[in-house]
Amino acid sequence: MPTTSRQRVRSLMGKLANERGSRHEAFVIEALRLPPLPDWLESVRHATPEEDHHGIDIVAMTDVGKLFLQVKSSRFGQERFLEKKRSTKIAVLLVKPHDTPEEIGQRARTLLGQARSDILRQRGA
Repeated sequence: MPTTSRQRVRSLMGKLANERGSRHEAFVIEALRLPPLPDWLESVRHATPEEDHHGIDIVAMTDVGKLFLQVKSSRFGQERFLEKKRSTKIAVLLVKPHDTPEEIGQRARTLLGQARSDILRQRGA
């Protein structure tokens, strides 16, 4: 395959992966807004471009401040993300096509709750 064809295929694959990631992120945000909502979860939003640059997809505003989520659609992607050293703690949520909104919301809230507990423990609360 000529180089330009390979480049086009890579470009298309990258665009498809980005579109899938954006859909999953929106799906997770909607799932996090489903009841039951923990009293410590104030709001959720997409990451800003600057936050996204640091590996953050979703920001949860909580009673202890901002908590961060990265959304992945494969175990391989999840493992690669977790291998990197980061100055910011970012929880990683694996989303599969068969997951229901309720399952995703519960798993995301569990991850965020664990991150919140870690912060409270560090503060000595």
